[in-house]
Amino acid sequence: MGRIVTRQVKTCLSDIVCVVVGSLLIGLSAQVTVPMIPVPMTMQVYTVLMVGGVLGAKRGFAAVALYLAEGAFGLPVFSNGTGGLCVFLSPRAGYLLGMPISAFIVGYLTENWQNKSFSEHVIVGLLGLVPIDTFGILFLGLALKDFFQALAVGLYPFIVVDAFKVLLFAGSLKAFRR
Repeated sequence: MGRIVTRQVKTCLSDIVCVVVGSLLIGLSAQVTVPMIPVPMTMQVYTVLMVGGVLGAKRGFAAVALYLAEGAFGLPVFSNGTGGLCVFLSPRAGYLLGMPISAFIVGYLTENWQNKSFSEHVIVGLLGLVPIDTFGILFLGLALKDFFQALAVGLYPFIVVDAFKVLLFAGSLKAFRR
């Protein structure tokens, strides 16, 4: 009985460490930024995809949720060292709110789909972008009161860079899983 409890405690502590480290990595990657208005270009998307792919659905979701909580409580973890609840009232809030769903989807697919090839990892990465971009464009469209303008400033400028991030994710996850 004692070994089972010890194993469960170790697993729980391991999960906590993984979630905290994942949230910190997302916060660090948010600081790698190219200022753009109204949505900055960061490495967060890549890191969210990797956190989901490496930690799995539940721990990946938890890591991103912890990251959002850190930012909501005012820690400077969002792009350009920002934090606080005001970020969740900004036009970029949708992108942030789509990230935990993205990590969950990527984690779920990685855990349950026998994705072994590079192209299958690319598909997982592209599916992981869907909630981030969908929520992002919806919130941005509401803020701008124009969804076509939201696409013009919140999606189209990011397509090439996001494609690069997905390819980087696919290669990194393939190498990590070896």
